Amino acid sequence: MEEGGNPVQSVREAGAPHARLWLGAGFVAFVVLVALGYAWFSGSRISQNERELRASVVAFNQNDLNGAVTYADNVLARDPSNVAALVSKATALAQQGSLAFKEQEFGIQAIAVAQQALAINPKSDEAWRIIGYANEIMQKYDDAHAAYEKAIALNPKNAAAISQDAHAWDLQGNAVKAEAEYRAALTIDSTLDQARMGLGRIAVQKGDTEEALVLFLDLAARAQNARHRAEGAYSAGVLAGAKGDSVATENFMRAATVSDPEYALGWAGLGAVLFSNALDSSTKLTLSERNELISQSFVALQRAIELNPNQSSAYFQLGSELAAVGQKTAALKILNEAARIVPNDITLSAPEKTAVSAKISAVIRVIKK
Repeated sequence: MEEGGNPVQSVREAGAPHARLWLGAGFVAFVVLVALGYAWFSGSRISQNERELRASVVAFNQNDLNGAVTYADNVLARDPSNVAALVSKATALAQQGSLAFKEQEFGIQAIAVAQQALAINPKSDEAWRIIGYANEIMQKYDDAHAAYEKAIALNPKNAAAISQDAHAWDLQGNAVKAEAEYRAALTIDSTLDQARMGLGRIAVQKGDTEEALVLFLDLAARAQNARHRAEGAYSAGVLAGAKGDSVATENFMRAATVSDPEYALGWAGLGAVLFSNALDSSTKLTLSERNELISQSFVALQRAIELNPNQSSAYFQLGSELAAVGQKTAALKILNEAARIVPNDITLSAPEKTAVSAKISAVIRVIKK
């Protein structure tokens, strides 16, 4: 899920009922064999369902979301009322919407599948959690909070629902509520990656870069989900860049693109550090080498924009770079596009959107002078 989604929890299905013997001794042997055969077949089917549900979780964590849906669909083909499979499918659909930036298309599908799960089991807290996340990626925050609250009411120990509610508050710019809920989630599950990532971001906002770096480095090294590893590496790279450590910054950004090649911010960060390295007068790079770094930077930023057409940081960086190399007309075109898409950039919180918009406007004014 942000930015990041929680892996689906697999559940053990109920065993097959014991066969009841109604006939006399002359037919007992046949009935027993049939019963044993049914029990073996049913047990095998259950085992296959469990294997495919686990495979769906693995695929989800590797960002193979089509695969996650396929495994869930395989289970549903055998058992249409399997709530765990419905939740698994809904989770993958919502995450697909988030990562492919097709929030409306997949968010609506995810809600429909989660509602199927609720029709079977009205007490499924996980189904409500996914409805919350689907609304969150569509930026319907009131509906998201309402669904998360239903999930938490059904299961007060659902750490993922608490953390995702925090994330919605985070995106809305309410850092106080977000931090409180991130910490509440971690008291239930101290390993929850999304909550640790959220606390890291809030620590940066509060100026506690040491706490943030510890959290980011741990995520980059140990998070189960590929997107969380990439986010951890990218965020550590941003902190390294703030300290002027260009080598560490580049290494972290490259690590982010390796952990998750579909992570647009990783490519945006890589593009920025490559351009910075190209202009660094303290190095002994030749003119040809500097131009090559600039070209690589443009490629990385264009890759970020391809992955996320609403990635305002990539547009801003590319526009600024074009201005720096004298291509002012192209720069203004890119920066005006950056200003237009900021409101739709779901990777930014409300305060960040305000700050980025102001920064873009300032650079445009400088270029026009």
